[in-house]
Amino acid sequence: MQIGEVDAGGTSTCYLTIDREQRNLIAVNYWDSSLVVIPLSKSTGEFTGPIHSVYDPRQGKAMMAAAKKHGGVNHSNNDESTIAQRQVDPHSHALVLDPFEGCVAYVPDLGKDLVREFWYDKESGRIGCEINTLPSGLSTGKPDGPRYFEFHPKFNVAYVVNELSSTVSIPFLLCDCILATFFASRQKISYLQSCCWSKL
Repeated sequence: MQIGEVDAGGTSTCYLTIDREQRNLIAVNYWDSSLVVIPLSKSTGEFTGPIHSVYDPRQGKAMMAAAKKHGGVNHSNNDESTIAQRQVDPHSHALVLDPFEGCVAYVPDLGKDLVREFWYDKESGRIGCEINTLPSGLSTGKPDGPRYFEFHPKFNVAYVVNELSSTVSIPFLLCDCILATFFASRQKISYLQSCCWSKL
């Protein structure tokens, strides 16, 4: 039995994350690469309203590539021309929150061959500034197409699975920003003061 439904605010919704406080669900839209935050009830898990925050990496610009139904490429083909078309625009594939405080969001971007690092304001439930971009692979010059991201439960590393190169990589250690967030939170210093202020 369905108990609720909301519009995900984009095209080709592909991934969901619930924040640590269980107050918001964050949805990822693949085609237009948008990230949206939808409020949840802590007592029932039901939606308590429509989208209250949207992040659009294209900043309102139209998509350059055509969708498949409008003459776009077949994603089953993995040749150079298909890959080139798939990487004309940004394409977010997932969103994983950091394991320390849950306020840094990692978003693999298949279209731009990188992992975007965002500030997630867990108090207001909003995707804030883009802090950084990180490599998705070993920077060989060939397309990787990152699709998913996973933290090791014990070690200071993260893994990225790359669709276009069919590889799994460990392109970086947990960044200084996450560690700064963790220590700042222990000292009651805001994340924006400790790490993100220069990006605003």
